[in-house]
Amino acid sequence: ASYDSALQILAHLVRDWSEFGAPVRRNLYDWCRQALRDHCPQYDQHDHHHLAILVPGAGMGRLAFDLATMDGHHVQALEVSVGMAAAASS
Repeated sequence: ASYDSALQILAHLVRDWSEFGAPVRRNLYDWCRQALRDHCPQYDQHDHHHLAILVPGAGMGRLAFDLATMDGHHVQALEVSVGMAAAASS
């Protein structure tokens, strides 16, 4: 199935925004957030030195959303799939 197919869009929506996708998000997205903390010495959550982050292939935008809302970073989400971008902006 293509990345723009309805099945792929639905699968990404479930993973990123439903309770069913929470285990996958914990395994993948929490790891990404922790890696930023571990590898970016300029990041200090308490001093509000937040990072500027680009999330390529953002899909439904959940990782970008979490980085911005939970961690306070300045985030740009980039998605080249018209179907994914349209569904994410809804």
